Amino acid sequence: MSTYMMMSVAGVLFVGCLIFTTVLVPIVVRFARRIEAVDRGGYRKFFHGAMPLLGGLGIAVPIVIVGVVATTAGHIIVANWKWFYINYSDSFSLLFSFADSRNDNMTMAIGGVAIVALGLIDDIRGMRARWKILGQIAIALFVCVSGYTLTTVSLPFVGEWNLGLPAGGLLTMLWVVGLINAFNLIDGVDGLATGIALIGTIALVILSVVQDNMYVLFVGVAFAGSLFAFLRVNFPPAKIFLGDTGSMFIGYVLAVLTLVGAQKSEAATIVIAPMLALSLPVFETFVSIARRYLRGVPIFSGDADHTHHRLLDKGY
Repeated sequence: MSTYMMMSVAGVLFVGCLIFTTVLVPIVVRFARRIEAVDRGGYRKFFHGAMPLLGGLGIAVPIVIVGVVATTAGHIIVANWKWFYINYSDSFSLLFSFADSRNDNMTMAIGGVAIVALGLIDDIRGMRARWKILGQIAIALFVCVSGYTLTTVSLPFVGEWNLGLPAGGLLTMLWVVGLINAFNLIDGVDGLATGIALIGTIALVILSVVQDNMYVLFVGVAFAGSLFAFLRVNFPPAKIFLGDTGSMFIGYVLAVLTLVGAQKSEAATIVIAPMLALSLPVFETFVSIARRYLRGVPIFSGDADHTHHRLLDKGY
């Protein structure tokens, strides 16, 4: 694909998802208030009144639609390859390169719907932590069996490390569940989770350009468009929250993007680049687990000792 065409498609995806999310968010706000899916504050909250949750729907719906449309188009191209070869011979290689990502798009869409459903239940009715983590593990297992299990990791100055299927599957599931919960943990201040996700997504998009990975590029710019649009209403003072629907969806998308990037390039991608781009949520996850373990409290219990809470206490 020429650079001009690649940038044109990326631009359309970015602007399209930005507009879609911008239009969808006010609808989600009214819907959340109508069904009383609102956050009324508490000991860890820094706002007054009832704040609509479910904001993640404004981000998730456009990305899931992109995944479904791309998957359907890919299967149509493969099923009718002779017709496309006769009528679009000049673009045949480009079309099949696009169709080759149909499994990636399908995994993103199906897992995305599942994680959104899990988040909706938690935001609307509430869910015990054990059931939420079991749902996340099931979704991570789906990602593994869909073909994204890491079996080899390349480390700088160390070389290639063959993990094997059992250890690779465990690492992959830890990565998916870890990122889902990482963004759930840092979603405690207006705009924080959305802003960090946008920064991380831009970093992955830049990496995909260097590695010539069209799937990560296109999904990344679409995701960035939705995140940017949502950040405008989630930036302090926020008009709507991501909710678990949004924070878990963000973690899932970034986890899948990094795994696809690792599958189609050097395995070191999963170890180095995403951990640097997403270092704050990864750091917050490890610190939170360690803090709660040392205090002898359940690791999934809430507290007001996250980095963003400490910074707020110091007046930042």
